[in-house]
Amino acid sequence: MVPLERQQAYLAKPSPRSPDSQAARGRCAVAFLLAASVYGGGGGQAVIAASALASADCSEPAGTTQCGQVHGLRATLYYTALERDYVPGNSAEFRDVSGNILRRGSEEFFQAASIEGSARFVDGQVLNYHQRVGGEVRWMKIDAELGLDARGCELVPFRSAAVDPTAVALGTVMLLAETKGMLLPDGSAHDGIWIAADTGDSILGDRIDLYTGAGMGSMVVPRRHGIQHLQELAFRTTGTTTECNPP
Repeated sequence: MVPLERQQAYLAKPSPRSPDSQAARGRCAVAFLLAASVYGGGGGQAVIAASALASADCSEPAGTTQCGQVHGLRATLYYTALERDYVPGNSAEFRDVSGNILRRGSEEFFQAASIEGSARFVDGQVLNYHQRVGGEVRWMKIDAELGLDARGCELVPFRSAAVDPTAVALGTVMLLAETKGMLLPDGSAHDGIWIAADTGDSILGDRIDLYTGAGMGSMVVPRRHGIQHLQELAFRTTGTTTECNPP
């Protein structure tokens, strides 16, 4: 979910590749080499593989995880809801904060998108969670392929993770040992590195939500690797980053 100040920045500059340095205050930079590859499915999704991770100055905000320490978080999975995965319909209205109807879809699609935080329609248009108005989810149009995280950066499959920022600071680079070696859709093995990049209404305390990409079918990747619902994953913080993942 994207905080209001990041939403405003996105609407002003519709291609958010780098977070506001002020919004990233209190975090330190970590340098890492990235190799990107694209695999098929839903128009293609970028899978980022870190080939090396440099040392970082691990100064963390008070009360959050300390760099280098090992912790445990209970894992769940989330994805971008795809209209094609649900029965056709137009009974549900996707509205913006002003109440204008942006799109219509089936009730099942709307409910799934409201839980996952982003929706991609069959024509390729993507709507992202904006905020709640009177308890109802409101949306905004974006040009990102899959959706935006809480920093205003594009979600990256098998790299972005949602956390409780009072427990794990946004921008934290994490090594999740149980995900290392996970076979990815492009045939490569996961290096175990994830970025604390997103938040969620139900992601509180010792919870971590791993982003798997486009559609509910993308969740098969960690499941085949043996990651179970609410399984406790050991993780070690290796640094922080103020940068969005490259496309």
